[in-house]
Amino acid sequence: MLSTLGTVLIILLAGGIAGFVNILAGGGSLLTLPLLIFLGLPPLAANATNRVAILVQNIVSIITFKRGGVLKFGYVFFLAGSALLGAILGAKMGIQVPDNLFQKILSLVMFLVLFVLIWDPAKKLQANNVKGDTLPRRVLGVCVFFGVGVYGGFIQVGVGFVIIISLRLIHGMDLVQINSFKVTIVCIYTFAALYVYLEKVNWSYGLLLAVGNAVGAWLGSHTAMKRGDQWIKRFLFLIVSCLAIRLLVTASW
Repeated sequence: MLSTLGTVLIILLAGGIAGFVNILAGGGSLLTLPLLIFLGLPPLAANATNRVAILVQNIVSIITFKRGGVLKFGYVFFLAGSALLGAILGAKMGIQVPDNLFQKILSLVMFLVLFVLIWDPAKKLQANNVKGDTLPRRVLGVCVFFGVGVYGGFIQVGVGFVIIISLRLIHGMDLVQINSFKVTIVCIYTFAALYVYLEKVNWSYGLLLAVGNAVGAWLGSHTAMKRGDQWIKRFLFLIVSCLAIRLLVTASW
């Protein structure tokens, strides 16, 4: 059970920030996953619980993007279906990893994602004139997103960056369309991953986090894709650096 009002407020606030950041770019789980661990959840339980909020956040965003006329259903379901199959495999791998090993993997992944935040490949790829929606590119996309699903099912952290880079390189999509695809793909494969992790979920934390994520996702979906991007990245870098170092230091080697 939740012990204090402070804990409730922290979870809601973190969820709101994560939902907003996830829709604009990605990386919100860099905040929520370590937070859940520091609130006392074992790493695997935190990984499972975080997915409740991810699911709700993306449902809200799909509705918003659809009403705004941005999201067009079709090819996105082929990518999502491939990612769903990968997510089942990734989640089954993740559920078998000991908590201490998962903590080490998570800390290293967080440092890797921090590098991606600094490098900002999505911004660099905006100058790339790659365009295409040919059958070979679609086949490539389906294959690539199976791997995206494996990663998302296993750990989730930073998967938004992977999706942005993949869709930009394969199809040369603009960021608005990429984000509408991203929330749909993540939403669909998260159903499968959450089912695998179901017994590990802490529903009190998960539902609270979901409320925060939903509000943040709604705000993020109504915000220009690049507005406020730099301060978000600086904030993430500072907080996540501290959390990643603490995870690495407290893991039993």
